[in-house]
Amino acid sequence: MKKFKFSCCLQRSVALVFIAALLSTVLLAILISINNRNANSTELLVNNTHSMSRQAEHIRSAIAANGPAFQSWLLSGDDERLDNLHNNQQQMTQLITQLKSRATEPEQQQKLQRLQQLANEKIRLQQTKTDVAETRDRRLGISMQSILNDFLQRQDELLDQRTEASSYARNKSNTSIIAGALLLFLFITGSLIRLNKDIRLRKLAQEEIKSSEAKYRRLIEDAGVTLFTCDTSGTFTYVNERCLPLTGFHPKELMGQNFSMLLLPSWIAQLTAVYVQQARDKSPELTIEFPILTKDASIKWVEQHSVIIYNEYHEPNGYHCVVKDITQRKKLEDPTQTQLNGYDREMRLKAC
Repeated sequence: MKKFKFSCCLQRSVALVFIAALLSTVLLAILISINNRNANSTELLVNNTHSMSRQAEHIRSAIAANGPAFQSWLLSGDDERLDNLHNNQQQMTQLITQLKSRATEPEQQQKLQRLQQLANEKIRLQQTKTDVAETRDRRLGISMQSILNDFLQRQDELLDQRTEASSYARNKSNTSIIAGALLLFLFITGSLIRLNKDIRLRKLAQEEIKSSEAKYRRLIEDAGVTLFTCDTSGTFTYVNERCLPLTGFHPKELMGQNFSMLLLPSWIAQLTAVYVQQARDKSPELTIEFPILTKDASIKWVEQHSVIIYNEYHEPNGYHCVVKDITQRKKLEDPTQTQLNGYDREMRLKAC
């Protein structure tokens, strides 16, 4: 039973350590996931900012190419030059529209909105084909380049900020992973050390209990008297080895048998009444002398000291008895007391 309890306690401790380690692992995984998501988000902003800067550079190149294309068409009037101008205008407007859709800052959106207006005005102006158009077109180009320069300058600032934030988030994520893994390792190691210590302490306690039980059992077995316990009906639940020289019966032969098998028939009712009365009065102790019938049918007188055993509800649950052989004293007092009377002899013969 104690081994079973020890095994249950050990299994419970192992289960608690496993559950705690599992929960810690889940929490660590959640923390790592959150940090990685933040790091990926900031890194995505960095990539998006860098991509928008490249796209703005393409717009600047398209604006720079637009002026010469317009002048070339004005001078030549060639349809091929006109196609090149149209392609340039189309590319410029598409790039501005795409960049505007990707801008998130209101200030940047306003700049791109203004850039888009100037681009549309530039295209309408180039359709007039007048001397004033060339001068006005050049000014519009300068204004558009100025707006783009401001836009790119702000993008560079955003790129620096977001790069720093991305680096911080990535470092934080790596630090969290390392710190979390270290804490998890220390927790599991500490739990295992504590569990191992607990196991060793319990094993020592178990060994001490076994040693105490062995000492107690040797004390009982080596005692000079017969010891036994029985339930309230008189059935033996424990008998020590000293019963053999007293009764002739081995302890295994008596276990599970009723105490009345050792009594003379004429004494059964008397002793039963005595012990029923002890249980009824709840007398803690009782000493009585009576004869017993041994295995070889001889009579021995014993002095029996009985103590009531109570259960957890303080109700009589059995008896713990110490039996001492007093046959020699009884022989000196009256030799006939160790002989069967007529009734006992008759009952003995019937039993045989």
